[in-house]
Amino acid sequence: MKRTIAIACAAFLCAAGAAFAEIPADRVTGIWLVQSKDGKFHITRCGQSLCGKLIDGSKISMLDQKNKDPDLRVRPLKGLLMMHSYKLSKDRARWVDGQIYNPEDGNSYRSILEPGPDDTLKVKGCLGPFCQTQTWTRVAP
Repeated sequence: MKRTIAIACAAFLCAAGAAFAEIPADRVTGIWLVQSKDGKFHITRCGQSLCGKLIDGSKISMLDQKNKDPDLRVRPLKGLLMMHSYKLSKDRARWVDGQIYNPEDGNSYRSILEPGPDDTLKVKGCLGPFCQTQTWTRVAP
């Protein structure tokens, strides 16, 4: 009997741990309006990490003209995977070690995603120790 209770408790804790691990992804995945309000990103799960594509905005008809690779300068920005490789932090409070592409300068930056209050998302792009943070607003889950 004690063994059955112990197994049931262990199963419950595993399920609860898995559910807890899902909470940060649920708070980050969805469609987000960028701080400047001229673009929307769709952030989704990509295997064990998160990634994001530009899906709407004023630059949607533009090409990736500032890309460092001349062959990629003709690709459209719409649907372009601009965010990738985010991993859940050890404290499960944010997604870290990601990369975010900035088509305005053709560079990729180390990035962190952190859910904020009231359906906001803090999107941080970093070059070395220097970081810039934007606050995005959820448009749809």
